[in-house]
Amino acid sequence: MASNRMFMNLGTVNCPIFNETYYDLFMTSVSSMNEYTDLLAMLSPLVNFDLVSYPAQIYGVNDLFQSMLSLGITLKPQILDVLPQIEEAAGKAINHIFGNDQYIHLQAGTFLQEFFNYADKIVQGQNTPRMRIYSAHDFNVFSLQAVTRVTERQGAPKYSSFYALELRKVRCTGEYVVVPVYLPEPGADIKQLEIQECGALCDYEQFQDITKDYVLDIATWRTECGWSEDIHIDETII
Repeated sequence: MASNRMFMNLGTVNCPIFNETYYDLFMTSVSSMNEYTDLLAMLSPLVNFDLVSYPAQIYGVNDLFQSMLSLGITLKPQILDVLPQIEEAAGKAINHIFGNDQYIHLQAGTFLQEFFNYADKIVQGQNTPRMRIYSAHDFNVFSLQAVTRVTERQGAPKYSSFYALELRKVRCTGEYVVVPVYLPEPGADIKQLEIQECGALCDYEQFQDITKDYVLDIATWRTECGWSEDIHIDETII
C-alpha cells in the first residue's frame, strides 16, 4: 500500500491532467523570473540551452548542479560564483511549475489526507503511530508546502531536506495545533514556518478549514487526474 501511494503521488508520471500542464509550464515564459535574465544569459552557453527563452528550465539545471556537488564533482568557478542566484531562480521556477494553485491538490492532496487520517485518530485518543516518514522527491516536498499554505515557500528543496507537519497538544488548554517545520539541508537550523491566516501555531480545526480545498482521497484523486491504471514496471529490464 505504501509503494502504491508513492506512485500515485508522482503527478508528473501518472496524473494525466497535471502531466499535460507540467510540460507546458516548463516551456513558458515566467514574468517573476525577469530579474534573472542576465544570469540565464550567462548560463545558457555553459549548459548549451536557451534558458532566457525557457527560464523555468533553470529548475532542472540547478538540480544537475546540486547532484554534481553531492557526488563530489567540482563545478566551474563561474558557476560556483553565482550558485546562490541559481538557487533563487530555481525557487521561482519550482513555484511556477509546482506551486500553481489549480494543480497543487493533484500533487499533494492525498498526502494531506494521510496527515488528517492519523491526526484525527490522535485527537480522538486512538492508538496510532506518532510519527510517519515518507521518502519524497523535491517537488513532493515543495507541493506539500503549497497545499498546507505556508506563507513563505522555501524554494527548490535540496537533497536531504525535509518538511514536516507536527501535531502538538497545548498543555494548558488541551487544544491541538499544527506546526509546520522545515530543514533546508543537513546541519542547518530547523525553521518553524507559518501557515497563511493562521500563524506558526495553527489551531487544528482552523488548519483543516484552511486546507480543505486541497484534501483528496485516493478515489477522488484518480477521478480528477483522469487516471486509469497503476504504473506497470517491467522488472525484467532491472
